[in-house]
Amino acid sequence: MSSLQSDIDYMKSLAEDGTRGPMKNGAILFWAGLLYAAASVAEYGVAINLLPQTGIVQAVIWIGASVLFAIFAVLTSRRCKGVRSARGKAYDSAWTAVGMGIAVLIVSVFLVARQVQEVQAITYMIAPVVLVLYGMGWWVSAMMSGEGWLKAISFGC
Repeated sequence: MSSLQSDIDYMKSLAEDGTRGPMKNGAILFWAGLLYAAASVAEYGVAINLLPQTGIVQAVIWIGASVLFAIFAVLTSRRCKGVRSARGKAYDSAWTAVGMGIAVLIVSVFLVARQVQEVQAITYMIAPVVLVLYGMGWWVSAMMSGEGWLKAISFGC
């Protein structure tokens, strides 16, 4: 009977794998937050004339942040090995969706800005929308993990 109970406990632990404890891939989230927050600050620098108000500067800001993030994400993800829990896959999916949304937003904004010949005014929308998308990712993480303090990060975004 003891063997049966230990087998049941083992199966239960496999089923609950990843339902408690800290989120994984914190390094990727750190780099995303750092790079896109820096890009947002730089964009505001353009808006208040601390940086040149040109489409090229804004493109360098956002495309540069995205390229750097892609490099850090690839380098960081190579270190994450092993079996992924359903929870880990859900986190990855949510944050991948946020990242893809940011990438599509940036490309779309530059295409629209180029079409309407109003690059500076339209690209000012990138920073707040990126922060909103990032905040949505943190909200999903807070709801999935039950960690209330992650809601504060979401509201901060």
